[in-house]
Amino acid sequence: MFEIFMAICALTALDCDAVHVYYGNTRGFDNIAIAGIDTRGEYHIIVDRSSVRREGNIFMRQLMVHEIAHLIVYEQDPTYTTHGELFQEACHNLVYLVGLRSHKTVCDSHSGATSQLQAWSARRRRE
Repeated sequence: MFEIFMAICALTALDCDAVHVYYGNTRGFDNIAIAGIDTRGEYHIIVDRSSVRREGNIFMRQLMVHEIAHLIVYEQDPTYTTHGELFQEACHNLVYLVGLRSHKTVCDSHSGATSQLQAWSARRRRE
């Protein structure tokens, strides 16, 4: 997972070494992965290992593109937590750079992701 993250992140202006990417508990968020920023301004991508265990590299690339797109948007506006216009632009551009076939499934919102991402980011900012 980390190698896929680094390969995709290297195509962006993000400080890839400063992003914390790890398997963790995303329960309570109804997502297989979440991206967020904590109170110290550090970026995180947390992936639920049990949800991606049987998935292949293509799926993981799509997942990382989606989550990295959130981090790109946070660079512009740390309070932006939706899958709106800014996110769609960042995600579509990254899909193109990575060479994925379609942005439709990659850039769509996860099940309940907008409210879940807002809750995670808000909770992390309070810590």
